[in-house]
Amino acid sequence: MGSTLFTNVRILDGSGAAPYPGSVLVEGNRIKHISRSTAPISAGDALQIDAAGATLMPGMCEAHTHFSWNNAANLAGIQTMPLEEHVLWSAKVAKIYLEAGWTSCVGAACAKPRLDVVIRNAINSGQIPGPRYLAASQEITVPGALGDETLPHLPFPEFSFGANVNGAEEMRKCVRMFLKYGVDCIKLNLSGDNFTPDSPAETHWMTDAEVAAAMEEVKMRGKRGTAHARSGPSVQQALRHGIEIIYHASFCDEKTLDMLEAAKDKVFVVPGIGIVHALLNEAEPWGVEFFVRYLGFTPMEAIRSCTLYGGQIMLKPNELGLVKEGYLADLLLVDGDPLTNLAILREPSRMLAVMKDGVFAKHPP
Repeated sequence: MGSTLFTNVRILDGSGAAPYPGSVLVEGNRIKHISRSTAPISAGDALQIDAAGATLMPGMCEAHTHFSWNNAANLAGIQTMPLEEHVLWSAKVAKIYLEAGWTSCVGAACAKPRLDVVIRNAINSGQIPGPRYLAASQEITVPGALGDETLPHLPFPEFSFGANVNGAEEMRKCVRMFLKYGVDCIKLNLSGDNFTPDSPAETHWMTDAEVAAAMEEVKMRGKRGTAHARSGPSVQQALRHGIEIIYHASFCDEKTLDMLEAAKDKVFVVPGIGIVHALLNEAEPWGVEFFVRYLGFTPMEAIRSCTLYGGQIMLKPNELGLVKEGYLADLLLVDGDPLTNLAILREPSRMLAVMKDGVFAKHPP
């Protein structure tokens, strides 16, 4: 691992400060020096890249990632892909994420018990390319809820999209199994969803005893609880039991919003609204501009949400998510100004270079 000097860059550092011209020196896997000037700086035998005014920004973090989702028409189709093909599929998707600029990802559930763990370990050991990754369990569900794909004539839990439990002790046993496998996150399906008619999004399904059993095991092992929670009661339940990442939070009343506000310094809400937009019409590419269009963010706030806050959700708040001296060198070189057009962040031709941990995953032209 050598050194790289980016010159003539427009530095969008992720802090919320206005971009500025300068140069950035990377040594090993860290940002060694930042110059707020276009004047030449000494960099020894570093690889020098004249960016010609392109934007240098932190790598982005996707907080709701499913490497093993495989374009199936339904939940059962995700699960029925044979394991061997599923490993190859997940590895391919991990590479796609990285080359698109997502240098960090939080797993939001996998299709088979150890898929996320295997992919994370392969990335970390250098066997396959991929983002920094926090591996998830399968979605843990209860009979009749989102993820329970068993049928009277097919009662086999192995065919079910979710890991199906019934009662606190079954929950405890299931969570312990996933923790044994080495996951970073335990995912609980507290609510339903609108693409599962028998368990709609406004409903919630788990008892407090079941959630408490899960979170007791999670906290005991120093891991993290995450939840699919669209209904207000399910969000409240997640907050009561110390779940740190809440996915969707779509149907929150005033009381629930007040509870989220009170917990904003220790809980992440990940809206995951892209799929909702895509299902309205035909599936199409989407990106962080939806935070501006639908959630009222400014472009800078949208960028901070996937850079600065990305470092926090990846549990590296003091070394990831900013273009800052001493931070890990996860960097993107982008053709254009994301603050005036966020859509360029999802155009492969505008993503000139992707660096993760000081190494190019996508080399500059």
